[in-house]
Amino acid sequence: METTAHCGRCDFNLTSHVCTVIRGSHRSPEKPPVEETCSSAEETVHTGRADTFSFTEANLEPYTTYEYRVSAWNGYGRGFSKAVRARTEEGIPEGLSPPRWITTDNPEDGIVLAWKKPIQPNGPITYYILLRNGMELFRGTSLTFSDTKATQPFQEYSYQLQACTLAGCATSSKVVAATAQGVLQSILPPRVTAATADALHLSWDVPEKPNGIIREYQLRQVGKGLIHADTTDRRQHTVTGLQPYTNYSFTLTACTSAGCTSSEPFLGHTLQAAPQGVWVTPHHIIINSTTVELYWSPPAKPNGLISRYQLSRNGTSVFLGGREEQHFTDKNLEPNSRYVYKLEATTGGGSSFSDEYLVRTPLWTPGEIQPPCNITVMGPCSIFVAWTPPGILIPEMPVEYSVLLKAGREAPLASPAGRRHSLLLDNLAPFTQYEIRIQACQNGSCGVSSGMLGETWEAVPQDLSPPVLKALGSASIEIMWSPPKTPNGVIIGYSIHRRRAGTEEATPVLVRSEGALRFTDTADTLRPFTLYEYRVRARNSRGSVDSLWSSARTLEAPPQDLGAPRAQATGAHSVLLTWAKPDSPNGVIAQYHVVYQERPDDPTLSTCPVRAVTVAGTSLQAHLSGLEPFTTYHVSVVAANRAGEVSSPWTPVRTLESSPSGLGNLTVEQREDGRALLLGWPEPVRTNGVIKAYHVFSEGRLEYTGSSRTFLFRRLDPGTEYTLTLQACTRAGCAHSAPQRVRTGEAPPHSQGPPTVQRVGPTRVELSWAGPAHPNGKIVRYDVTRRCAQGDALGNRTVAAAENLVFTEYKTERDAFAYNDTGLQPWTLCEYKIHAWNSAGHTGSSWTAARTRPAPPEGLSPPEVTCVSPSPPKLLIAWAPPEQPNGIIQSYQLHRNGVLHPLSFGAGTFNYTDEDLLPFSTYSYTVTACTRGGCRSSAPASTTTPEAAPLGVDPPALRALSATQISASWAPPSAPNGNITEYLLRCDGQEHLAGQGLSLLIAHLQPYTQYNFSLVACTHGGCTSSVSKSAWTMEAPPQNMDPPKLQVTGSESIEITWRPPRNPNGQIRSYELRRDGTIVYTGLETRFHDFTLTPGEEYGYTVTASNSLGAVLSPLVTDRTSPSAPSGMEPPKLQARGPQEILVTWDPPVRTNGHIVNYTLFVRELLEKETKTVPVNTSHPSFGTRALTVNQLAPFHRYEVRIHTCTLLGCASSDWTSVWTHEMAPGMQPPPHLEVRTAPGGFQPMVSLWWTGPLQPNGQVLYYELYRRQTASQPGQPNPVLIYKGSSSSFMDSGLLPFTEYEYQVWAVNSAGKASSNWTWCRTGPAPPEGLKAPRFHAVSSTQAVVNISVPRQPNGVVSLYRVFSGDPGGVAVVLSEGTAPQQTLHGLQPFTSYVIGVEACTCSHCCSRGPVAELRTHPAPPRGLSSPQIQTLASRTASIQWRPPLFPNGVIQSYELRLHRTCPPRADAPCTPSQPETRYRGPGLNASLGDLQPYTTYRLRVLAHNEAGTAASEWTTFTTQREGPQYRAPFSVTSNLTVVCVNWSDSFLLNGPLREFTLSDGGERVYRGRDTSLYIPRTADRTFLFQVTCSTEEGSVRTPVIQYDTATGLGLVLTTPGGKKGAGGRGAEFYSELWFIVLMAVLGLILLAIFLSLILQRKIHKEPVSQLMDIQDKKVLIDDSLWETILGHNSGLYVDEEDLMNAIKGFSSVTKEHTTFTDTHL
Repeated sequence: METTAHCGRCDFNLTSHVCTVIRGSHRSPEKPPVEETCSSAEETVHTGRADTFSFTEANLEPYTTYEYRVSAWNGYGRGFSKAVRARTEEGIPEGLSPPRWITTDNPEDGIVLAWKKPIQPNGPITYYILLRNGMELFRGTSLTFSDTKATQPFQEYSYQLQACTLAGCATSSKVVAATAQGVLQSILPPRVTAATADALHLSWDVPEKPNGIIREYQLRQVGKGLIHADTTDRRQHTVTGLQPYTNYSFTLTACTSAGCTSSEPFLGHTLQAAPQGVWVTPHHIIINSTTVELYWSPPAKPNGLISRYQLSRNGTSVFLGGREEQHFTDKNLEPNSRYVYKLEATTGGGSSFSDEYLVRTPLWTPGEIQPPCNITVMGPCSIFVAWTPPGILIPEMPVEYSVLLKAGREAPLASPAGRRHSLLLDNLAPFTQYEIRIQACQNGSCGVSSGMLGETWEAVPQDLSPPVLKALGSASIEIMWSPPKTPNGVIIGYSIHRRRAGTEEATPVLVRSEGALRFTDTADTLRPFTLYEYRVRARNSRGSVDSLWSSARTLEAPPQDLGAPRAQATGAHSVLLTWAKPDSPNGVIAQYHVVYQERPDDPTLSTCPVRAVTVAGTSLQAHLSGLEPFTTYHVSVVAANRAGEVSSPWTPVRTLESSPSGLGNLTVEQREDGRALLLGWPEPVRTNGVIKAYHVFSEGRLEYTGSSRTFLFRRLDPGTEYTLTLQACTRAGCAHSAPQRVRTGEAPPHSQGPPTVQRVGPTRVELSWAGPAHPNGKIVRYDVTRRCAQGDALGNRTVAAAENLVFTEYKTERDAFAYNDTGLQPWTLCEYKIHAWNSAGHTGSSWTAARTRPAPPEGLSPPEVTCVSPSPPKLLIAWAPPEQPNGIIQSYQLHRNGVLHPLSFGAGTFNYTDEDLLPFSTYSYTVTACTRGGCRSSAPASTTTPEAAPLGVDPPALRALSATQISASWAPPSAPNGNITEYLLRCDGQEHLAGQGLSLLIAHLQPYTQYNFSLVACTHGGCTSSVSKSAWTMEAPPQNMDPPKLQVTGSESIEITWRPPRNPNGQIRSYELRRDGTIVYTGLETRFHDFTLTPGEEYGYTVTASNSLGAVLSPLVTDRTSPSAPSGMEPPKLQARGPQEILVTWDPPVRTNGHIVNYTLFVRELLEKETKTVPVNTSHPSFGTRALTVNQLAPFHRYEVRIHTCTLLGCASSDWTSVWTHEMAPGMQPPPHLEVRTAPGGFQPMVSLWWTGPLQPNGQVLYYELYRRQTASQPGQPNPVLIYKGSSSSFMDSGLLPFTEYEYQVWAVNSAGKASSNWTWCRTGPAPPEGLKAPRFHAVSSTQAVVNISVPRQPNGVVSLYRVFSGDPGGVAVVLSEGTAPQQTLHGLQPFTSYVIGVEACTCSHCCSRGPVAELRTHPAPPRGLSSPQIQTLASRTASIQWRPPLFPNGVIQSYELRLHRTCPPRADAPCTPSQPETRYRGPGLNASLGDLQPYTTYRLRVLAHNEAGTAASEWTTFTTQREGPQYRAPFSVTSNLTVVCVNWSDSFLLNGPLREFTLSDGGERVYRGRDTSLYIPRTADRTFLFQVTCSTEEGSVRTPVIQYDTATGLGLVLTTPGGKKGAGGRGAEFYSELWFIVLMAVLGLILLAIFLSLILQRKIHKEPVSQLMDIQDKKVLIDDSLWETILGHNSGLYVDEEDLMNAIKGFSSVTKEHTTFTDTHL
């Protein structure tokens, strides 16, 4: 700006002028002040098409005023608009230098810092910020500052300056100030040199006053930071990787030990480079068939200023212009032509070419198409266009018109108008200028007129974007907006309306017609943190458009008026707080801080620290957790938003009681051989209340409840891990201990399932298995046992092998296990079983069968190769089967020399005769044997065929060395077929022996003579001669020139003729004829007519013949002209009268010089040496025209005729004249030569034919006709077919049938007729047969089938082999059989298997084809390979069984049958009787569910598979059902005699699990405990017994009813119903209602009576010992348990504390110590 420039002038010169300041105004009062700018040079920033009316310029300088004007030009010139100004918005300052600092004489005075304004402030600087060591030290607009705050001597301080505008702040680099040392005062900017288009070279000098040793130079690039550090004092650096033609800003910093100083920012500008992306999207318009308009855009990357564009067409430049010109009209082109255009764009850095752009002109287009004659704007969106017809059209052909808009753009608009001459264009953009052209089309070809401009009217603006709002404060909002996206005219004003969100009433806040599109709303009505909505209205001459509402919220203020929270204790460790929002939130409450502190009731105790919890501002409550039980806390809430916070008053609250804590682990003791655990535990460390109860859980199930701290946990599984949890409860809650894992003692495992076969390979089987259903401990290992059967080729088992342990798995922690059994024989049936071991024993599974898959054979020997015919070579290849087939051999393949497509043979073929071989060639044969598992190849066997005559003998290379010598050289034959023994060189019937050399010199030849040479190469197998090749010896001087012949043709002329030298020894280049020593003729003619001679004079003639090496002179010949012979004899006139006649007419001589005596006619053929003489009758007058017919001539020959006339005084001759005889039909056409070939890469036969012309062409052969006929197999002559007509003498006939006889005939045709040749016969080669039908089958069994093969419909040769294969023809095929017979038998098939059978027929070794396939299904056979069934799920009374189909179903499995029978285990707790097998399932499924099973019972199971051919059965597998609690079945029996009472309960219970014991009680007193099922009690006197039997298993217990038995009467009475322990079930009847309880109470009341009875019983036992008595300690235990169970019943899920009651009951024991004998028999 001039107002801010030095002295108010942009061009002020400081060297010649001094600026002073005059206070006051010197401007004229009449002129308002005008702000002027310092303008830069004008530059073109945009060049575009005529239909583009907008441009957006980027990369401008912020806060800078720019002037723009628009230039438009047409064909007559260029015009400019007025300039308009626009200022860019403010930006962040650029080019800010760090502050400079100085120190005063007194260091304590501080550091004085000064700085300059930024080089580009990009707006008014609002303030500067000075930072020292990162902390703000100063903020203001001053350019200096004295830092006297806490500065210390001998210290370094880092200063950094920030300059701020409304757009933001720019930060300078840091500068270090040292009070002890000095820093650089100034550093000059470096020198910048543009090295290349992508590199700048920077160099600098040492500062004038470094004030120390410079340690480092730092080079920074604006926008990138530090790019180089120089510590070696190189003072130069090249910056690479830059963009071409781009400004870059750098600063240089020099650092000493005292600090760093930076230079002013300096700029560097890279050089221009060649542009990139030239003419990426070319576009053209076809004006007419000779004119094209081409358009282009600037390059995608100009990399500089485009200086020119050059357009070339087909490599020739057609246009050269500046960067403003971006289109070109190419005229005067050729119609229907192809043109290739390339555009070259040039900058100061080079040129780049576009890709080739192809344009094809049409053949014809309508011409003289005029631009629209009427363009009328109808409105903002429509224009009416009218036009006249083109001047040049095709008559009577309709014309289709279209109106083109913006045709020069990439996407022009076309509006079809049909055949009309006017069109209303609608849907146009308002206020838009369009270039309008007319396109006329006829017959698909279109032409375009020149364009005219039309501009639509203005319309209401559209697409006004909502304003962009920015809250600047609590009562300030900045509004920014953009013009409408579619202004549809000139915007003349904007207005802004505001409303509060949620209301409809809007208030106008701004109306503006010009100025910046920005406004700050600071009205007093704005409230803090309130949502306001603004919209902008844009207006043009036709109306206005409103934008959508934009919303913005004013900034926040600190909240106010927060009340005290409400607190409620929700537990011993938590408090629920609730509160209300502040009355004046003044913003969004971002968060609440809950502050709490523990304050004891005793004020003398120290207070605890204050703690805080933060919650979201949307929450009005908080849960405080982690508190101590029964503790008083004081709580307060702090509400905070972005502007500040407010605190509430304190609220006290007390927590509730808590559950115990510090609960320890259980102590465990093993009991009852691993089937029980004695548990104990201490009290919790902190009870936090009164312990109300203890609970023991196992796997989450409650097992014990009580106040005692011991518990006997019974009915457990051996070797099983249990997870126990202890729970202690107070009134407030319960505490759990950590889960504790305990393990019971082990027992042998059982119910191990069989292994499952996962995958099967040729030599391996992958097995998987799971652990036993009842491991009863930790499984320490698994043993895998295998037994394999030796089988035949079909896989049938023959000899069973012994069982072998093949694998042991010791890592038993997993749930699933796997083993890969390798090293097996392919195609072998093996069975596997699993043994599971723990520390107590083992158990085994049933067997699982698996068969390995086939594998490639092994032990295949190389084939034996024998030569059976030396010529032509034939080899017999024989092979033997492999030693180890590893499956069923499917086919053999024979490879020769590693070809990709081998020969395939059936499994029964073991030899093959190979034909069509080459002599003296080494052939390698490999045999491949294939099974279904793959193929294996043998080692190769090689042999060499015998020698034969060579092939491919090329003619020698000949080189003439002189006129008598020729050098011959040659190469060895391409196919020598043996070792070459000698070479012979034949030359025109003579043989020259060359030995084994490859060259020979032939001498003593004639000069310039053509010699024919052929080469003969010989091996031990024969000789072969090459084709002939000719060569000429060099020239020599000619010899033996005969004298010329003279014939006097008149008194003044002599005709001289001569022949070439007898030995020309070269090519005669010229003849010289001398008359009397004077040259009268030079040339190559052998005839000369010498005129203008003197009558009666003698003349002598010689002829000289010359070649390139010399000349020879003929002898002299003389003759004399006639003195008075006739003269002026004109040549005769010739007329061909036919192919063999010429009419000759002539006139007499001009001067006869006497009476004509005779005429003689000389006739000669042009190339013949002999001349025919015809005498003419002279009876006619001398002066009349004569005529003569010459016949017996050859057709289509050129004949020369002359007239010889004589008088008595002499003779004269005319000159020769020539004529052609007429043509005649050709004669003697030779037959064609032919060669039968095959098309490359296939079998299509082809015949190559060539022929020569007719021996008697009798004219010019115009063309040849080639006819073909197929040799008829039926009587009658076949019709020839014309297959070629043309002038060529060769033809390749294709599309022939294979193995077919053909005949060919050639006709030569001239203008007079045609002649035919004889027929030539040939037969095409074989090809793969066609029309091969699908095979048919009969005599089909389960493993065999007979195949009938039909003869191919078109064999295409002699079928030499039929091959039967299995498989999809497009896939891998297996050869099943082969031979020459049309009926073959297939062996080794699989039962009930579908085979896709096809037949391959061969006419030669490589001429094979396959016909359609047919499906063959073999008959079924009984199934094989059925594995044992597997148990999926097992319960006490049900089981889910699953099995797999047989490995070889051999048919459709109709049903499966599942057979089951009960078996007895080796050790049974109860009597057991095996059952007979019964069928429990029959059906098609692969699984079944078994019901009605007995708990804890061992069963054997197997599955049977049935198909229509038979049945297969698996092996038996064993399983045991799960346990249940025992069941009462029937009352026990009581009998007696005089001595004993017998109690038998053998049929009273169903155990349903492992038996623990039977207990017999009498009147509630236990009298027996053991495993017997009967007891004999001594009878001493009559009495009444109250018997009851209890059965206890590992799953529970059950008791019989109480039976009252009177020994006196022998009668028993059932008094109660049975009861028992039913696992986790409910209790039985209440104990106080049972009879046994009443009896027990009576027994307890009669203690003395019990003691008395005990003494009597003791005496009886001593008299008659019984084995079923117990020791007193066991009896105590039995009494204790039975009484407790009798009183309370049993519940396995819950035990109550029984200690006190048991202590009281133990005192009732009446068994003395003498009753301590008990024998437990082994069951």
